Amino acid sequence: MRLDVATTVLIFVLCLSLMIYHFIRSQYFISSRNVLYFYLRAREMVENNDFDEKIYVEILYIHSFNKTTSYQIKKIGNTSPNYLNSIELYRIFENGTIVIYKIYFKN
Repeated sequence: MRLDVATTVLIFVLCLSLMIYHFIRSQYFISSRNVLYFYLRAREMVENNDFDEKIYVEILYIHSFNKTTSYQIKKIGNTSPNYLNSIELYRIFENGTIVIYKIYFKN
């Protein structure tokens, strides 16, 4: 086998491997940016208590007092299987109340 053919094949395999590697890395970067966007948007909505109509929110209140626990579930929006992403946020208050927000995004 000639040396130039072997070199060409080796360079082709190396370039193809690098292209696949960079494609996979770019997909991780895009995915992590989307998750960060949804997380920041969910935190902003929880802090302002302002929820869009494009989302579905389940809020679970857990109250603990004198070794007794009670809970309450509040739902905002319509349930639909077409949600793209979901984020869970937790808030713990001084009186022992835990509030869990599970927010489903469409876009």
